[in-house]
Amino acid sequence: MKNHKVLFVDDDQQILSIVQQFLSRCGFAVETESSGLKAIERVRNQHFSVVFSDLIMPEINGMELLRRIKEASPETEVIIVSGYGTIESAIEAMRLGSYDFLQKPINFDRFKILIERIIEKQRLKEENLRIRGRLKEHFKYDELVGMSPKMQEIYDVIDKISFGSPTVLIEGESGTGKGLTANIIHNNSDRRDGPFIPVNCGAIAESLLERELFGHIKGAFTGASKDADGLFQAADGGTIFLDEIAEVSPAVQVSLLRVLQEKRVRPVGDTREQEVDVRVIAATNKNIDEAIKNKTFREDLFYRLNVISITMPPLREIMEDIPLLVNHFISKFKGDNTMGGHSGGNG
Repeated sequence: MKNHKVLFVDDDQQILSIVQQFLSRCGFAVETESSGLKAIERVRNQHFSVVFSDLIMPEINGMELLRRIKEASPETEVIIVSGYGTIESAIEAMRLGSYDFLQKPINFDRFKILIERIIEKQRLKEENLRIRGRLKEHFKYDELVGMSPKMQEIYDVIDKISFGSPTVLIEGESGTGKGLTANIIHNNSDRRDGPFIPVNCGAIAESLLERELFGHIKGAFTGASKDADGLFQAADGGTIFLDEIAEVSPAVQVSLLRVLQEKRVRPVGDTREQEVDVRVIAATNKNIDEAIKNKTFREDLFYRLNVISITMPPLREIMEDIPLLVNHFISKFKGDNTMGGHSGGNG
């Protein structure tokens, strides 16, 4: 209840003292104010769950205070308190948005119940908003399912890199959703309207990979009858996803390092370079540290790729997400696409 503050406004200091003592004993976070104008300033500067206001006060009356509090903080509940209450004033207070009308002398049992009811109502509303927020985030990540702390950390990283185009390295075992995550990063970024080009570096022969990535000019090799753009040029303005990056040969690693440093590509057989505006996301299921130690992967390329690091957890580390995954796949197999849905098995 300490997160839900109560403000009691009355020009009678004795009443303020009694109320302060009673609510404090009940465990409420309570503040008091003898000035209606100062009460408005307080509401503008901090959040109160409920404000109790005397009806008759010297500066502004309770009705005017009610109106101005509702303007400044619509979610704050206001209750008018009066020793001169009439049916007409109670109706007017309700019309202006008062939660209730409390008569003096105060019935402290009813007083306490009113506050508890308001706080519980607001607590439920806040919890509902949190749940909706989590569901909204969940649906935003397409088929990447999971609400475990490790998956929440991944969602947080995706949110943080929505704007700007830092290079990302995604590590994790096969089947943990690295490719799916790369696609989601692209779709949640300011490059979402540009192309997303996935490349399985381990599935393309070394002799072909460099021309696939950077293109070639006419006559660069036997059969090169015309100029051809590579996948980096095709991804201009968007994102290129280099899966199985640890499988790339040392020669192609040098070319990739140059692209990351200079934002330019040199087609095979050409002496000229072309500017490209491409975000690079790479992924691997291998231990890059071991590859660096074994001299099969360049350390300087690793540092260029590892600007933002994401590690996809295997299912054994996020067992609490299994029920969500089961429901997701049941819905998917039934043809129900209403659920957002870990692991797509896409890398």
